[in-house]
Amino acid sequence: MRQECSPDQLPSQDHFGDWEWKTVGSRKRKRHPIRSHIFDPELLDFKEEIKPCVQRAPIKKQEDVIVLSSDDEEPSKRNFPLNSCPKQTSVDTGKENNVQRKNQCVDNKSSVQHFHNGDPLMPLLCKDKVSASGEDVFKFISECPQEKLCKKLPARVQYNSLFAISLESVEFGDIPCDGNGVYKSDGTHKYLYTLDNGQLILTERKTKKKREQLLPNEMLVTRRYSRHSASPDFKRVIAYAQTSKEEMVNRTVLLMYHFSQDEHPIAVVPHKRSKENKPYSKVKPSVVRKVAEKCLANSVTKSCAEFLIENGGVEFTESIADIPNRNTFYRMKTAIGSGTKSVEDEFTSILELAKESPHFVRHVRSHPEPLIVLATDQQFKELVKFCTEESEFTPITVDPTFNLGKFHVTLISYKNLCFTSKRGPYSPVYVGPILIHYSKTFNTYSEFFSVVTKHVPELRKLKVYGTDGEEELIKALAHNFNDAIGLRCFRHVENNLTAQINANGMKRFARETLDEILGTFSKNDQASLVDATSHVDFHTKYNSLRESWIIRDPSGKFAAYMDKKKDTLEHSMAASVRTKAGLGFPPEKFYTNNSETTNFRIKCFLNFKETNVVFFVRKVEQFLKSQEEETKKTYANLSDVYSVREVFKNKLLLSNFLDMRPNQRMSALKCVDNFSLTELHMDSPTNAGRISVNQLNEFSISSEHAKIAVNTFTLQNMWVKASDLLKAGDANIMRAPCTSAGIQRFSVVSTSGMKNHEVSVADTTGKVSCTDCMSYAIHKICSHSVAVAERCNCLPDFIEWHRNNKKTTNKQAMVTQTINVETLGRKGGKQRRKRNPYQEEVFMQQSTQKNQTLCHNVTDHSSKIIFKFVEGTEIRKCYGCKQSIRSPPAVPPAPHNVVAAVKTYRMFSKKGLECGISARKEWVHFHLRRSCVGDFFAAGIHVCETVTSKFTQCHWQTIQDEFM
Repeated sequence: MRQECSPDQLPSQDHFGDWEWKTVGSRKRKRHPIRSHIFDPELLDFKEEIKPCVQRAPIKKQEDVIVLSSDDEEPSKRNFPLNSCPKQTSVDTGKENNVQRKNQCVDNKSSVQHFHNGDPLMPLLCKDKVSASGEDVFKFISECPQEKLCKKLPARVQYNSLFAISLESVEFGDIPCDGNGVYKSDGTHKYLYTLDNGQLILTERKTKKKREQLLPNEMLVTRRYSRHSASPDFKRVIAYAQTSKEEMVNRTVLLMYHFSQDEHPIAVVPHKRSKENKPYSKVKPSVVRKVAEKCLANSVTKSCAEFLIENGGVEFTESIADIPNRNTFYRMKTAIGSGTKSVEDEFTSILELAKESPHFVRHVRSHPEPLIVLATDQQFKELVKFCTEESEFTPITVDPTFNLGKFHVTLISYKNLCFTSKRGPYSPVYVGPILIHYSKTFNTYSEFFSVVTKHVPELRKLKVYGTDGEEELIKALAHNFNDAIGLRCFRHVENNLTAQINANGMKRFARETLDEILGTFSKNDQASLVDATSHVDFHTKYNSLRESWIIRDPSGKFAAYMDKKKDTLEHSMAASVRTKAGLGFPPEKFYTNNSETTNFRIKCFLNFKETNVVFFVRKVEQFLKSQEEETKKTYANLSDVYSVREVFKNKLLLSNFLDMRPNQRMSALKCVDNFSLTELHMDSPTNAGRISVNQLNEFSISSEHAKIAVNTFTLQNMWVKASDLLKAGDANIMRAPCTSAGIQRFSVVSTSGMKNHEVSVADTTGKVSCTDCMSYAIHKICSHSVAVAERCNCLPDFIEWHRNNKKTTNKQAMVTQTINVETLGRKGGKQRRKRNPYQEEVFMQQSTQKNQTLCHNVTDHSSKIIFKFVEGTEIRKCYGCKQSIRSPPAVPPAPHNVVAAVKTYRMFSKKGLECGISARKEWVHFHLRRSCVGDFFAAGIHVCETVTSKFTQCHWQTIQDEFM
């Protein structure tokens, strides 16, 4: 009986004997004598049993083939499959005793390609010669599936092949260290492509453009060529793509190897300076870094041994590039010496500094990356003093600086408003809290500001901040300082606009365009776009300018760019915003010169040399101490750089400082430093008696700059009275319920002892009105309206509305202000009937109490279908199906406690007539069913804000099923 053999027992090719030739028909075929018995017809059954073990895989279909071409030739006809090793399929013999053998022999269906050295972490993308153009590189990188990406760097590759390396698992610096020895560079070629309508167009060959200079629609393809020093016919190409947003597209790099002739083994030769006949290949940078960190605490020999053990030992080493060279670390340790600290030592030193100086090193974080916050108590006190008070304030500027070390530094800058520089009539710039960080993300900046506000909660009242336009920084500032006004630097915006103008072929119109937008050259008779003083004025100018931009750039790219930047110009650079930020009227342009000044001073203190973190922290501590000493010298009138402001000298200047004892000097310095700006303005000699509002700078527009048709003396009295109202805060100005969209209402205490005045503020037009006020009836402006407008940050809009509508003093109202004109001309002196001007508002308030769900969008609320809760209403019957909704006061369970409602002319039955129709639109109600609503569904649906907070999951589900 025949014995069955397993596939492992079959003779291998190494054990086959001599081949023999056998004639089959008219052809000669070569066969092996030992193999011939396997295919003997007498052993057909045995042949069928082992067929699954020896059959060849089917050829891959043509649709899996990709064509690559070089840059300088026509597309090549060389095709290659993405899956060089296709799936193997099994053959069912129908024999039950062959099931076990078949499962052992047939490959798993998930094995679809070749792997380098049989390692599933190193799949081959192609096993053939490849010459990929820039388009092909981008296609491979963008479309390569995850199973084709190498999670480990292929080592000792010595055949024609193509790999796709994932940078999520492999460091970019390790890719050239492949264990094949030394390569000679053949140059690096960069090709610039433009993405146009989904197609890549080659713009420039061998460009010198850097990634930082790329436009959003540009892509840079880089190919680094090298050839083996011992075998020049063996070549390697490293290719990758970059965009302005991605340092590496899809975090993928193509690694190509090919022979110019036939494939052959590559010899790894010794280093040219080596005294030993030992193969040399550069060690991977990641290996060097990891071993160097271990060498800080252990010896070099122990560190190298620990590294090998942690990575599986020599048995699992792919190449000599994974084995650390001890001589490298011996030399490194000798060069470093004992004085310089590593990253780990630096962080340990920072922790020690934090324990030694908790009032300077405020916050230290180690995960996910290091973050250090430095600030002194004096900095916190001055930030509150100069940046949060109503009487006078200065904006803070936040800007990262560079070239200080292998870390980022972000500083807060502010002005000391108590001093002036002896070089000119301006306040000196001081350095505020400092952030040391390793990434520029929203979370990093937000943590910085949260640490600052945690130590000083008063800083949440910050008035104004300015930046150069870094998006993540702006988001973090807006998140932590909700009520502050954000400004943008004009110089940085001008540079960005200039780059866009040149890129879109508008270079000859650059001067004119910049002048129209920013007023850069100030030669236009018409004000620029950022000089708009109201929302309406800004959009009117923008629409007119946009037409001229389209004429200059027919492609519309510049106009589209401006559409994206329109909100930034309006909300961070417009004249109305700068006026509210205290830059005067007409306002000055904002620049981040303060940050540039502090950055330069810090670099000067460090002699313009890069340092490590510990040294930088220590030097900054010295710098801040010198800044505090300069402040004390200025109070003592001993500084040769700064002096006390003239209006504050009687309160802050310590003229007899040198005559005091040390303890008296400390008390005097502490006393003058504790004065707030409000107290200083109150006690200044120019403000004796009644305080001048303009000197206090309480208002965004002074009475002198209002320039409206009202007597100057009258305006000054209005501003003074408004100042008194604002000082008392909520005691004199109380917010009233808002009953109309876009209208804010306030109740203001009357200074004449009569009933309170009701002041309304229109958000869109800028109009501010005051009822029962004789001054407003005469001049269309009064102290109550000025105070409320300033509190709502819309005083410039109110003055603009007054000026544009040409409001003047009503002489008739002035001469009859003491006469009751309502009784004149009436028999018996009876007063004329006066209708209630707020009748509609009272009706709307009653409707709100009846759950009419008013919202700010009045138009949609009155014209579309809305949803109401039946509780507290008289809703009884469905207007659609005429069936009962409920019997008040009973409330059905959810979701039936909500109905759909729409305003329409209501049809109803009437005696003597078949039907009647309401004289005005009334609310009608329906079940939450599409069939009940019927034709009214065409009006659309509007969900009021007051309703969404009360909805439960069943409400939303019913609305979605019936109406969405």
